[in-house]
Amino acid sequence: MSGGPGVPRGAAAAARLAALLAVIAVGACAHAAASRHPAFAGFDPAASRPLSGVAVVAEGEDVVYSRASGYADRGRSVPLTAESRFVVGSVAKQVTAALVLQQVERGAVDLDAPAAGYLPPGGAPLDARVKVRHLLAHTSGIVARDRPPATVPGSTFAYSNPGYDLLGDILERVAGETFGAAAARLFRACGMTHTAVFGAAGDPGPVAGFEEAEDGRLLPVERAAEWEHGPSAGIVSTAGDLVRWNRCLHGGRVLSPAGYAAMTAASAARPHRWGTLGYGFGLQLSSADGIVELSHGGYVPGFVATLAYYPASGRTLVVLENTSWRADDMPRAFAPHDALREVVRAEQGGRVRP
Repeated sequence: MSGGPGVPRGAAAAARLAALLAVIAVGACAHAAASRHPAFAGFDPAASRPLSGVAVVAEGEDVVYSRASGYADRGRSVPLTAESRFVVGSVAKQVTAALVLQQVERGAVDLDAPAAGYLPPGGAPLDARVKVRHLLAHTSGIVARDRPPATVPGSTFAYSNPGYDLLGDILERVAGETFGAAAARLFRACGMTHTAVFGAAGDPGPVAGFEEAEDGRLLPVERAAEWEHGPSAGIVSTAGDLVRWNRCLHGGRVLSPAGYAAMTAASAARPHRWGTLGYGFGLQLSSADGIVELSHGGYVPGFVATLAYYPASGRTLVVLENTSWRADDMPRAFAPHDALREVVRAEQGGRVRP
């Protein structure tokens, strides 16, 4: 994409990047910050509100930007670090989608078969029109297991955490093991030594989480129901392990080329604060401004997360926070995430991986 007649693509991207950085204030709340790339020199994501978490940009294994700000334990002023562990919320969905697609590749699951046929017996009946692919793409219309679909299955994107929890049930039945065990095997294969399903035996769990009250106070979240739902939201990880996950998933170590193509093909359109995005299986898809971006966010009580991957450069963006800012203003809740994303995208616009 060029910057206009007579303006080289790289020069236009550099100009956009310089303009963007010029309007972002540099804060003083970071405990640790490092940049080994000129695109991030002087950048601080905490322009509109404090960052209470960890932000990392990596190219392959090479970390080109990192920042840790805020506290793992506010009472004792223990700072967050790059090794801090967070609940990643709906970023977990791409793990669930990958595990289900592995079963598809083994012939144990058919994407176009009724999902009800793979569920354990004894639960509330599931509408026979709901296919496995509908659950993966959030087009099932499922709002609760014991209620009929709110929309015609396959017709409309309607975000469904219960749908992904059903995928966890399907996985457990066809794989003959718990979701946690299946996920743990995948994490080991990807070298993710600090990642586990929330509540796994012997796992120390995440750092303390907080949520913003209406009056602006930050209140501790001791435990939230959403954390208990591993397939839809309940995975605990670090920024470094999510970089490893992106390299593993997008580097061809999790799925076959056909399985990966199915996961990254748009099955629906998702309205989003970034604009209308494609939605594959557990991944948001964008090619706006000629920049291919595969991403997902997460928001649960106590934690906010963003994970993105840019195939042209092999670059990963991770932002993890242990404070869930007020849900009635999602642009503010994700403001540092989106600010860093804009810098990454501006820099991506002027280069591609050799």
